[in-house]
Amino acid sequence: MVLETAFRLDVGPAIAGLGIIGIAVGLGTQSLVRDYLNGALVLIENQYSIGDVVKIAGVSGKVEDFTLRRTTLRDQDGAVHTVPNGLIAVATNLTREWARVNEDVRVVYGTDIDKATAVVDRVGRELASEPDWSPRILEVPRVERVSQLGQFGVTLKVLGTVRASEQWAVSGELRRRLLTAFAENGIEMPQPQRVVLAGMKARGGRPRPKAE
Repeated sequence: MVLETAFRLDVGPAIAGLGIIGIAVGLGTQSLVRDYLNGALVLIENQYSIGDVVKIAGVSGKVEDFTLRRTTLRDQDGAVHTVPNGLIAVATNLTREWARVNEDVRVVYGTDIDKATAVVDRVGRELASEPDWSPRILEVPRVERVSQLGQFGVTLKVLGTVRASEQWAVSGELRRRLLTAFAENGIEMPQPQRVVLAGMKARGGRPRPKAE
């Protein structure tokens, strides 16, 4: 008012511009404060640390760096994701103390379920007894239950407990051995069926389907 009265200066546009700048700075500061506050909570509560494999803000990977403002992850493709800590609503730690082998093994209808269960349990015991794998396994993988009667077959739920970050290696080796054991014991796993049109009859005839 003094400037407008004494010097006849129109300071309205300047005040409006300063107001917009103030709002922008306030919003940026708010976001920055939220990043630092969330980072402090992650650190205080020990939600995860460098070396852990986590899922945060829609991405997953191994934590390579962590500051109060942001978390840096590297996924299995080698891509690096930088996540502001203010965007973290839920943090899922996949490598905290222990992990779970959780496999769905499907067999065709008509399979002797007791036999299939015995084969899976035997493979789990053999895997856990070997020197290269026994230090990684805390509870032997075994069939817990028949979890589903699906369209193509029966699903057996296989569960076991392993040391943190070992679930992927143990699960992969277990699947490899189960394929061999099922083939040796005549246990069939369901496969999708295809229908191939082998050819046509005379003009106007229908194609002859051939199942594979």
